[in-house]
Amino acid sequence: MYVPLGDNRVEVYQVKKFAENLTTDQKAQIVKSHARIKAYAEKRGWSIETWHLTLPLDPTPENDQWFETLTSEDGFESTWKGLSVFDNWAADFPQVLDYYLGNGKEQMQADMKRFAATTMIMLPGLDADAAEHTFSTLEPADTLDRIALLRATLNGRDPHYMYDITVGSSPAPSPVPSDHYPTVVASVSKPIDDQVVTVHILARCAESLVERPITYTGTIVVDRDSDDEREWNKFLDYGLVPSRKLKIRDMISDLPGGLGETTVEGLLLIQQPDNPAAEYDRILGVIGADGTPLAEIPVHFAAPSSNHDGTGMSSRGTDPSGILTVEVLSRTREHGTEITFNFTLSDPRGHFVADIAPAVAFVHHFSTPNTLRIADPRVPRLTQDRPIPTAKPRNAETRAATSRHHYIEALATIQQYADCALKVPDFDSVTAETAADTIRTGRLLREGIITIDWNTLSVTLHKGVEVPDGLSALVADLPLHITVGGNHHPPRQDAGHLRGSSSRCSNHRRRWHHHREVPPSTGKDHSPAHVGRTRLDHHVGPIRLWNHTLSDEVE
Repeated sequence: MYVPLGDNRVEVYQVKKFAENLTTDQKAQIVKSHARIKAYAEKRGWSIETWHLTLPLDPTPENDQWFETLTSEDGFESTWKGLSVFDNWAADFPQVLDYYLGNGKEQMQADMKRFAATTMIMLPGLDADAAEHTFSTLEPADTLDRIALLRATLNGRDPHYMYDITVGSSPAPSPVPSDHYPTVVASVSKPIDDQVVTVHILARCAESLVERPITYTGTIVVDRDSDDEREWNKFLDYGLVPSRKLKIRDMISDLPGGLGETTVEGLLLIQQPDNPAAEYDRILGVIGADGTPLAEIPVHFAAPSSNHDGTGMSSRGTDPSGILTVEVLSRTREHGTEITFNFTLSDPRGHFVADIAPAVAFVHHFSTPNTLRIADPRVPRLTQDRPIPTAKPRNAETRAATSRHHYIEALATIQQYADCALKVPDFDSVTAETAADTIRTGRLLREGIITIDWNTLSVTLHKGVEVPDGLSALVADLPLHITVGGNHHPPRQDAGHLRGSSSRCSNHRRRWHHHREVPPSTGKDHSPAHVGRTRLDHHVGPIRLWNHTLSDEVE
C-alpha cells in the first residue's frame, strides 16, 4: 500500500498475512516484494521515505538480524510492524474492527440509543401525540448542537464513508465532486410526508470505493433500432452520456449506510461528469475546394468521457445558439484509432435569425468536396483539416433543407437593415412566392445587383403626353417591405426604396444581346409577347433599381 507524501515521495506498507515464525519460503516472498517495490518506485520516479514490513507477527532476534541484512543497503528507512502494532491499531480504531469482524448494525443501534438519551430526540416508535407534546416548545436554535451530535454519531462507525443529511421541501443538489477527500460519491433522496430527506455519501479516501465498492445492477430496456438503443450503444462503445432517460428494470443499488434499495421499474438518467477544467472550445469551419471559407462556428465541448473498458472516448459540444450539436467519437481498433464526427441540427423555428444562421450555413456546406477545418481559438494559426467524405443525397429532403438555408441566409442579410430582431417563422406558413421574394431581396442586399425577367409591362401616360419614339427609360421608386411569420416590417429610412428603370419594348420579335437569346412567345391573342430584362442595383441609402442596358435588333 502506497501513501503519497507529496513531491513524488511515498511511504510503503508491505502487508503480509504471515502470523507464525517465518519459513524460508515466506522470507523469499518478502525479499521478492522488497526488490519489486524498489524497481516499481524507480520506474515511476518515486522516492521511498519509509518501507514498513507489516504482518501480525512480532520479530524474533533471528528475524531482526535477517531483516537488518535485507534492508542495510537501502537509501530509505525500513521498519517491522508486528502484532503489537496491530493491537494498538485495534484499540485506536475499534469501529474498523467492528465494521469488518463484529456486528456493526447492533453497535450503531446502541450508539443511536445513547444519542437519543443525550439529545432528547426521540427515536421511531413513539406515538405522534407524545412527540408533538415533547417538541411543542422546541426552537431551531435548540437543535443545532444535537444535529451536529447526530452527524458525528452517524460518521463514527463507517471507516470508508461519511454521511451528510439535508432536510427540505425538495431534494438537495449534490455537492460538486473534487480531488480532495472526503468527496461526494452518491446522493439519495427520500420523501417523508411533505418533506424530502437527502443523504450525501462521501468517500473518506481514494481507497474507499475499492474497499467498499458502490454498485448498481439492473436491466436496461431499449427497443430495437430506436434512438434509445443507438444512444445506449454509444455509451457502451464511446462513453457518450445518453441525452435522454432510459428504461431500467430490477435495479439494485448497493449503497453503504443501509441506503441501498431495489427498484422494480424506473428511468435511469446518466449525467455528464461535472469537470469545468476539462471543457474546451474549438472553431469549426468548412473550406471550399478552392480554399474559400464557406462557414464557421464556435463550439464549446464538455469534458471528454471514456467507456467502461477504456477503448472508446467521446465529447459532446454545442454552438452558441444551442441549435447545432457536435459529437466526437473515437474508438481504438487493432489497425488504429477511428474518429467519427456527428452533427445534429435541431429545428430552427422560433430562434433569432442572427443566432442560428452560422450553424445552418455550416450544415448546408458540410459535404464533399469541401473540407472540415478545426482550430483552437487561442491558437488560430494551428489548424487540422479533415476531408468531408460524404456527399448529400439528392432527394426531396435535401432540396427542402437547401431552400430553408437560402431563406434563412436571406433573412440574416435582411436583419442587417431591419430595426427589430427577426425570428425564423414556421416554414409551413411561408408560401413559395414569399420565400422567393425574400431570397431575391437577400441577394439584392448582399450582392448589390440582380436581374429579373418580365414579359408584360403596361404604362399609362398622363393626358397630353406624347408617346416617346425609340428607346426610353422607366424609373420607379418601390418601397422595400418584408413579411416574416405574419409580421410586416416596414423599410428603414436610410434603406427603404428600390428605384428601377427598364427599356421600352415593342411588339416586334427581338434578340437581346445579353449572353442568351430570348425566343418569341405569344399571348392569348397569338400576338408576340413583350419580353424584357431588368437589373436591380442596391446602394445603401437609398436602395436603387436600375435597368440593364440592352441593345436590340428588329428582325
